[in-house]
Amino acid sequence: ALPPYYPVSSNNAYLRPEDRLPPASPATQLAGIAWVLGRPEAVDALAAVYRSPERTADEREALERALAQLPGRRPAQIILEALHAASDPVEQTRLLRLLARNISGVWKEASSDPKLREAVRRYWENPDTAPAAGALAAAAHLAEFRHPLRERINDTSASPSVRASALEALAQLDPAAGSEVARRIIESMVSRTSVPAPLARVALALVSRQGQRGTGTLVKLALQGDLPADFRRQALVALTQTTTGARRLLQLVEQEKIDRHWQNLALSLLNNHPDPKLRQQARQLWEKLGGRQKRLVDFDAVLSRKGDAKRGERLFFKAPEGSTACGSCHRVRGQGSFVGPDLSTIGLKYGKREMLFHIVEPSAVINHNYTGEVLQLEDGRIVSGIVVSEDDESVTLMTPQADRWTLARDEILARKRLEESVMPANLCDALTDDQLADLLAFLATLRTPVIEVRSLRMAVPVTAHVALPADPPFDFSRPLPDPGGKPRRWQVVEADRDGFFHLPAEADRKLDTYAWLAVRLRNDVEQDVRLALRAAGGIDA
Repeated sequence: ALPPYYPVSSNNAYLRPEDRLPPASPATQLAGIAWVLGRPEAVDALAAVYRSPERTADEREALERALAQLPGRRPAQIILEALHAASDPVEQTRLLRLLARNISGVWKEASSDPKLREAVRRYWENPDTAPAAGALAAAAHLAEFRHPLRERINDTSASPSVRASALEALAQLDPAAGSEVARRIIESMVSRTSVPAPLARVALALVSRQGQRGTGTLVKLALQGDLPADFRRQALVALTQTTTGARRLLQLVEQEKIDRHWQNLALSLLNNHPDPKLRQQARQLWEKLGGRQKRLVDFDAVLSRKGDAKRGERLFFKAPEGSTACGSCHRVRGQGSFVGPDLSTIGLKYGKREMLFHIVEPSAVINHNYTGEVLQLEDGRIVSGIVVSEDDESVTLMTPQADRWTLARDEILARKRLEESVMPANLCDALTDDQLADLLAFLATLRTPVIEVRSLRMAVPVTAHVALPADPPFDFSRPLPDPGGKPRRWQVVEADRDGFFHLPAEADRKLDTYAWLAVRLRNDVEQDVRLALRAAGGIDA
């Protein structure tokens, strides 16, 4: 099978040389030939095979990719037929987005098809499929949907993500209308009106493209001290997207109208602006401000160095004196700690410039899953870290030292979210440009696909070893027999933010017991599966 019919939307897009491709089927062979030839005469044959209920998901995706190469109305009509036959909102969303990607290109003839308009109207009414339907309306330039999009943006009963996607669609369908709505949203934030974060982010991105008028709005937002830190941070970043905005930001720092708390980020962004004059002025201002600011990193100087991945790996796990090792918070390939995100695939997600930006300015973009909190306890203690799980009775916190604390809710007097990332902001102060280049060279090699299990079945505690069938499928509806006690039912357990599954308290208190964990894994190639166990007591596995 050739690449066109291999699903690039999955981890399998990054196969290793030693991985074995699945065997080609007649359906994928047909798709491959049609994809290579690109002849419209192949549409009917592809349609006949595509409609078969026996097609696997991979085969359907292969056939869709072949259809996406063929111009005209007919390929889009085939996908519309599949859309109307689909009952799962996830599948409906996937097909709507497939149409949106191609309707302004090879399938442009279908943009006037009444069935397309009917599909947009139908799926616009379902909150699960509304974002994809709005994207299709914008891509097909369906002007009659401008009013419904505006209504959805203003509908406070709709979910924030749906409202945000409606604003994105309106901006694509009618840029002037989208920009005006975005400006009003930001102005309402300046007037202290609460705006959901997803909607605010889209509005900020749109306002940053509005030239002088947008610059004035962003400046108001950046200077408003009582707004959430995340919005002010994004406003600073958005200001640097235009030369006019960057010059205005430089003036604000020079006039000390920007809080000292934000001057580091502003100067770092300006020091790496494409305009050489702005870069020079930012560095001169940094020198004028004296030792108050941290080291300014010249991105081009670092990125021009080749770097050594082996030295970078050593730096990752053992930092020089005065700095913090990345491995004390992050993990790669099963090594390191669990405070921050797993970086095993970071080389697939970011280029070196983006990685360097996040190292230099960790607070510029904070993943909501890793926002720090400070907790004041009733006994007078103050603890800080990242909340990894919580329920009605307790809160579990991961401290910067990688310790997990589970605190009863009645122990907690107050909670406050941290405005800055828990990742230290001065990591680069003790590293030379050569060392930063080495570290980036190592991070760029981290391209191993990782699929984390987020849900499994668990049977605990079992007092004696039980032999399970060697071959699947298992019948999870039947309790697991326990020779030394009562049968145990299989429970479905969800992982916490870090991918941990926690044994029930009943199992944790009993010694010499067994725990059965079961998960169904399906992959088209053979890959290793690693089980990581962490406990205070002894474990035999």
